[in-house]
Amino acid sequence: MGKLVGHVGHEFGFFLVGLWHLLNHVRLHCLHPRSYTSLPWFSTSTIRYLELFFIMGGCIASISMDLFIGPKRHQPLDPDGTIPSNHLHSFEHSNISLTFFIYALLCFILAKFSLQLNMAFRKCLEPFPLASSFS
Repeated sequence: MGKLVGHVGHEFGFFLVGLWHLLNHVRLHCLHPRSYTSLPWFSTSTIRYLELFFIMGGCIASISMDLFIGPKRHQPLDPDGTIPSNHLHSFEHSNISLTFFIYALLCFILAKFSLQLNMAFRKCLEPFPLASSFS
């Protein structure tokens, strides 16, 4: 994924989710300007967890493309078990996708089982996937 095509192809889904969030936040703010609070994810009318499933599916596809489909031998590691230096960027991108996957999975689990502290916990988790992309 060291080329521009890999970045655009894999991360277009994250752009769509970000655009979905932006439009929903603007809509919520316009509807309730005085009592507006941000939400960690937005449900749809047909499938409640569609956004979370989309994030998890996109992350699995991104990790698969980076580690298994993209390399020439379809193996992320060398025969001696080390990470080749030309594949370090693939592991970095996979780590970023993994943090987004874990975030979406935890949001799904907390929402599905209606835990008492789910909103506060999700608010604490929100910065971590974004922080991993800047490290």
